[in-house]
Amino acid sequence: MKKILSIFAVAALLLSSCDKSGKDEPEVVDGSSVSLSEEALSAGPEGATLSVKVTSSEDWRVSGFCDWATVTPASGKSGQDLTVTVAPNPGDEARTVTFKVFAGDAVKALVVTSAPTFSIDLLSSEAVEVGPDAATVTVTLKSNIQDLTCDLGGASWLSAGESTEALGKKIFKFDVARSREFKAREGKITISGEGASVTVDVTQAQRDTVFAVEGRSVVKGLEAMDVTLNLRSNFDFKYQLDDWLTETSSSETEMDESGLKTKTISLHADATDGSRAQDIAFYKGSSMSVNYGAVYVKQQDPNPVFATIPDAALASLLQNQGWVLVDPVSGKSEVTTTGKTSTSLTVSSGSVKEISGIDAFPALANLSIGSGCRDLTKVDTGSSQVSALNFDNGHYFNIQELTLAGENIKSIVINCSGWYVAYGYDKLATLDVSGCPALETLAATRQYSSMEGPLRTIYMTQAQSESVTVTKNPSAQIVVK
Repeated sequence: MKKILSIFAVAALLLSSCDKSGKDEPEVVDGSSVSLSEEALSAGPEGATLSVKVTSSEDWRVSGFCDWATVTPASGKSGQDLTVTVAPNPGDEARTVTFKVFAGDAVKALVVTSAPTFSIDLLSSEAVEVGPDAATVTVTLKSNIQDLTCDLGGASWLSAGESTEALGKKIFKFDVARSREFKAREGKITISGEGASVTVDVTQAQRDTVFAVEGRSVVKGLEAMDVTLNLRSNFDFKYQLDDWLTETSSSETEMDESGLKTKTISLHADATDGSRAQDIAFYKGSSMSVNYGAVYVKQQDPNPVFATIPDAALASLLQNQGWVLVDPVSGKSEVTTTGKTSTSLTVSSGSVKEISGIDAFPALANLSIGSGCRDLTKVDTGSSQVSALNFDNGHYFNIQELTLAGENIKSIVINCSGWYVAYGYDKLATLDVSGCPALETLAATRQYSSMEGPLRTIYMTQAQSESVTVTKNPSAQIVVK
């Protein structure tokens, strides 16, 4: 029992010794001891001179070497200060060295850290320009700062997006909202941390515009007229006038706080015997491909005649040729003097899918269909005077079925002898002429040498099958509808 009690006593003594040891206690070895007032020193990137008080049981000395940190003195007595001189750190990484202070057999470590020179290097542009629509600005940096903050300078139209790191670079993305302003707007993106920062200037272009104070359109009668347009804009625009409109004067004001100025244009038109109009478009610079606004000016016939043109591409073609005026608001096609008096019409546009509604042109007698109309699915001349449909001999179709109709059509020529009808270019397989009650002749031979095109079915009425003279491919069949 006495032996057991002795063992517990020794253990208790050892535990008591451990409890008294600690960071602030001097290092004691065989009666020698040494302690430091600070065991770790830190200097900023600009360097520093730091002091540590050494307390020891006897004279002390320092060991260790570093080219950027020096210790003086190299030895001393208890209570004396140890001075560490840290040189500036020009690098972008922290550096650390450990010195050892000895007193007899006791030793204490002194860790000295030099903070790096924090830097932010901008790898992308210092100034970015974007258009008026929504956009994204990318800022690329090289930096040894872990926590960077972004300041958008109060620009509500800028917002921070995602940020990533790749190949040692920090990439920040910022969203730019769509602008509705008539003036350019400027903002600053500042990225900073640890006293370093970079700034990127962001300029968003103005939204160019031209609009008439009086509204989108000006419509007057057929008598001579004068029109004044007050146009608000934020740039110097250009425009062209049709021959029937003449500019008599123009003036403009200075730009106001909103970024807009007013240009006043006076126009004159002589009297006319039928409706005519121009959608006056306004352009920027030398480019005439994009307009920034328009005003519709029209002299209106009090008794208009309208054509119903289902195919928008055909309506546009007829307007370009001066046969109709398509109202930009209602979409109605008004027949012009040209449309009322012209006798011949040529259609050769790949965009036209259907030719119909042309019976609104009372004098039309000749319709020519060019080889460009390869996607036609229907030609209906209605009650017009057109009596013949002639397709170009080089005309092949991208469609498989074609319908031809018209009250007064007597002759249809839809032959094709080009080599492409036999090599897969021509797709026309079915032709329907049952809607031509006055038809007398149909020429529908579509073959190259002895090789036939795909036309195999021709739909006709019973009466047509008994009276119409037909020339066709040998393999084509007439089917009574």
